[in-house]
Amino acid sequence: MRIFVFSDRNVKKIFEKLHSCSKFTLNYCSVEMTSKIIRQNNATVFYYFDITFFSQKEIRSILRVSDKKKYFVGIIDHKQAISDPALLFSSGLHDYLGPQLCRQPMELKRFNEILCRQNVDFSDQEAGNSKNQLITSLVKKASDWKNVQTGTEYLFTMMYIELDGSRNFGNRVRESTIDRLLHNFQRTVESYVSQQNGRLWIWNDFGGIVLFPYNENPTEVIVTCMRLMLSRRIISVDNSEQKLLLSYRIVLYPGSTVYRERGKTGRIISDAVNSLAHIGQKYAHPGNMYVSKNMYTHCRQSIQECFTESGNFEGTELYSMRLPESY
Repeated sequence: MRIFVFSDRNVKKIFEKLHSCSKFTLNYCSVEMTSKIIRQNNATVFYYFDITFFSQKEIRSILRVSDKKKYFVGIIDHKQAISDPALLFSSGLHDYLGPQLCRQPMELKRFNEILCRQNVDFSDQEAGNSKNQLITSLVKKASDWKNVQTGTEYLFTMMYIELDGSRNFGNRVRESTIDRLLHNFQRTVESYVSQQNGRLWIWNDFGGIVLFPYNENPTEVIVTCMRLMLSRRIISVDNSEQKLLLSYRIVLYPGSTVYRERGKTGRIISDAVNSLAHIGQKYAHPGNMYVSKNMYTHCRQSIQECFTESGNFEGTELYSMRLPESY
């Protein structure tokens, strides 16, 4: 089931337990996207509105449409701006999160009970793909860098890459050469991704996030990243003075974010960037490459044969690259 949360503040803590459940797909949206997203959806969807940014008149208008479009409505009310929520329930409200409930994550049991009262059926829902399908239909596609403007939200193909074993890197590499090795690795990644117009965007010492212009057919970007994976011995020889075999993990994922220039990304709040980082840090195994199901299904068959189903993490279905026994 798709759940949309409309708020111009960070309310992710309230829904973090729902986010970890694969049958729900959480989408955090700015208030200005409300009407556009509601127009796009006609099926079983749950909308939560932060009352701080909506008038009670606007909520009643949303409730009047909900019966016809078959969506559900919940209210987030941090400061109890609504003195009598019962009046809204009589108008069709499905959930109300008052000040007490806003202070802690919502329990799965509680939300499931709300859905049971509405007779929601999950049998034909594909939570793992609905997020990506929705994103591609609502957000501008960054098809070319020359049209990308700072401060505007775009859909990109995102790549997460990070050297493995960063916590004990100093135990394997002389301190005097670490900076040079990391700098050379960054330049190597940059040289590979630039072949498909990719740009290093968020980068720390051991890795970061690369943005590619979005293409419905991601085959060439996937192939470029596969080459990067398979070239690790050559890259290790070129980059390490101490004959250290480098290992790194890669995740490819289409997602939207407000674009800001590299070095000015500190204030960016993006569900896609967070999800990508979570996959890379909490799910991806050392020395492996992963693509989301959305990308897998849109690349050519010969490339699909190089991947196998890996599992579902936080609502994203993933495929892992088939690696040689020794590479």
